[in-house]
Amino acid sequence: MATPPQSGLTLFKKLRYGTGQVAESFGLNGIKQIGNLYYVVLLGLNPLWVGSALAIIRLWDAMLDPVLGHISDRWTGPHGRRKPFLITGVLIMAGIFPVFWIAQKEWGTRVNMIFFITVLLVFTCGYACFSVAYQALGIELTRNHHERTSVQAFKTPFGQLSNLVLWWTLPLAFTPLFPNEYEGMLWIGSGVGLLILTGGLMPALIKEQAIDLHANAERMARNPLSNWRTAISNRPFLLLLGAMGGTFLGVNLTFGINNLLNVYYVHGGNVPASMIIIGTGGTLWTISSLGAACYIPLLSKRFGKKQTLAACILAIASGSLLYLWVFHPDYPFLPLLPVLVINPGVTGLWILSSSMLADVCDDDRLRHGEYREATFSAVYALIKKLALSASFAISGLLTAWSGFKVELAANQAPGVFDAMMAVLALTPLLALVPAFILLIRFPITESVAQENARMLKAKGGQA
Repeated sequence: MATPPQSGLTLFKKLRYGTGQVAESFGLNGIKQIGNLYYVVLLGLNPLWVGSALAIIRLWDAMLDPVLGHISDRWTGPHGRRKPFLITGVLIMAGIFPVFWIAQKEWGTRVNMIFFITVLLVFTCGYACFSVAYQALGIELTRNHHERTSVQAFKTPFGQLSNLVLWWTLPLAFTPLFPNEYEGMLWIGSGVGLLILTGGLMPALIKEQAIDLHANAERMARNPLSNWRTAISNRPFLLLLGAMGGTFLGVNLTFGINNLLNVYYVHGGNVPASMIIIGTGGTLWTISSLGAACYIPLLSKRFGKKQTLAACILAIASGSLLYLWVFHPDYPFLPLLPVLVINPGVTGLWILSSSMLADVCDDDRLRHGEYREATFSAVYALIKKLALSASFAISGLLTAWSGFKVELAANQAPGVFDAMMAVLALTPLLALVPAFILLIRFPITESVAQENARMLKAKGGQA
């Protein structure tokens, strides 16, 4: 087995990079988690309309990623390839996030939908700019096979603490701290904007790897389509994309149905009481993620990245099946049980797929001699966001198909809540099973990755 390259990464550098996950998490999950509830439950918009809007905007986000990735890889400015995009993206996100919560029920359905889509469009442009550069920066930090997993694991505490804030945002808005939940969301949204700004600027302080930017830009094709074709012709990358995209789709396929069951079935339409369960679920999600972030790198080092990720997918599938039995009005906390099974698997997906993407970039650089991290990151993000966009649209359709009508609140027709539980538990398997099959065919093992790194070093690449 080849000797793995040594890394000069310090703990402080890993922490500084990991802090950027605050902005990444709020950008990806903020509107998905609390925007969906705010606009459906508090403003009374149709969940199909909101889901469709989220799907369309996320599709726009996905289309932006490859373009921004190509531009970032070929950027030759004095401040590096990633810093200008990190700073621009985080400034847009931090400024726009508080604006989401200006909307009021008195505006009416049409105005609220137009406002939601418009603000979301601007916010998404900032998020795409930040996320592509952030992912690429993480790939570039080290070529050490196992430390790549460690770098990605350092993002988890910051991401999960950010998600914890999101889970408790609406419950906190209902407390006596604020005159009403709408004003509460304005104050809390402003605080989240400040967190996005603070966390997102930290990775921009990292000194980027020393490469000849002009030479790399000349080697890369000016036509972005050529670089994208090169990326997607990489077989390990295609297999990783299929496994990651399928798992991500499965995790988010029924997003929103869980919350609707909690609000209208378990709690009979008592929104403040249901918010406590949602906040508690977010707390469990955070705790289990922090625990998983500690042992996922250890399992990966012991059994391999692919094998550990396969176990994570199986955990997600098993937890999903539990939703068939956990919803009952007499046991309001029981629906939190699947979180303890699903979330470690999701955490493993985030950590290991990004670490495996870095191994794919080494494989590409060995073949073509170009630094194309942002292009790979962008295509990776494209598939992730396409899966997310599809999940929003499908979730809205599945909710409508189950017979749920928001205007009926807790008084749904007989069998509707049972249909929603079946959809929540079973439909994710349609994406998770193919993802598992693709993953087991991924060819870059530890020995292959270390040999690729050794050959790159021998050619004069970054150690």
